[in-house]
Amino acid sequence: MNEPRPVQRPLRSPPVGAVMLAILAGLLYALELAVIRDASSGEGAVDPWAAAFIATFVVALWIVLAGLMLVAFKNGRMPEWAAIAALVLLPLSGHASFTAANLYAASHDWTWIVPVLVPPVIVVYALWIRIPALVALLSEEVASALAGAALVALIGASAFASYLDELAAPARQEKLQAAYKEQLARDEKIAAEDRARDEARFAALDPDSPLRDYLEYVNSSDDRVPLAMEGARHARSRQADAVALLGEPEGLIKLREMWQLDIAATPALCASYNAALRESALKIDPSYSNRLGEAIDLEFQLPNLKWLVTQHCDLRDVLNDLAKRLRVVRDSSRIDQLADTFEALAR
Repeated sequence: MNEPRPVQRPLRSPPVGAVMLAILAGLLYALELAVIRDASSGEGAVDPWAAAFIATFVVALWIVLAGLMLVAFKNGRMPEWAAIAALVLLPLSGHASFTAANLYAASHDWTWIVPVLVPPVIVVYALWIRIPALVALLSEEVASALAGAALVALIGASAFASYLDELAAPARQEKLQAAYKEQLARDEKIAAEDRARDEARFAALDPDSPLRDYLEYVNSSDDRVPLAMEGARHARSRQADAVALLGEPEGLIKLREMWQLDIAATPALCASYNAALRESALKIDPSYSNRLGEAIDLEFQLPNLKWLVTQHCDLRDVLNDLAKRLRVVRDSSRIDQLADTFEALAR
């Protein structure tokens, strides 16, 4: 009694669709391997973003591979038992490839063989089944058995690697925790050394220290601000230092508490402040990207401006100019109120 032979679907020539899908699969395969290589850290963990990129390329590649296998089944000599096995092995091989790729990216071990070998096995098998000349060299039964065995072996290798990774996970986690604690200890040591140096620098401040050394603490938010403010008021060079600082970039920001530092509104100071304020006014312009940020920063100068005006510094021109510029770039009532304040001070 003759055994039933596998149903053979008619071969269509040429296999353009299968070849095109194989080429597309090759491109995605190359991109997947590049992503795996770039994501590799070898530190026992893979970055979540890297894992997401790997998953994206694996999914895209396996969609193409599924299409290739469908073409091979419809137009080639794939045995029906092999088609049924492919329904199981194809998704399992995709999961195995993704798992092994992440394991390799995390630990640089032998698991690279799974994502490297699985796609070529599927592509070569699908083309072999689809192209008549190749079927003539090796029967579809033998080719299907060999491809299936290779996929089963690679899936098993991925599962075994995953099992070994689970066994090693507690020790790896313990090592990571130890490294984290060591890093915390190093960071705390560095922070303590920085605090000690800062305390020593602050303790060394005296009336002969330059005003800028005090301003580092005056403009901070720690609890030494009152002490720094009192020290700045007694800095012997504070008058000359203030004039010099106003000529530097961000001098206005550094001296926003100038009105509290027992500094005299001398002609030299008024002239320096006027020049610094004019420099800031140039940035309140529609062509400047941070014009509104510069405008808001000027709010911090209101105590200085009120003090200088009461001390008879002539700031009328620059204040009127600022008010006009603010009204040009205005975007809220807050800017209008600031412009009103500048005009009132100019009067």
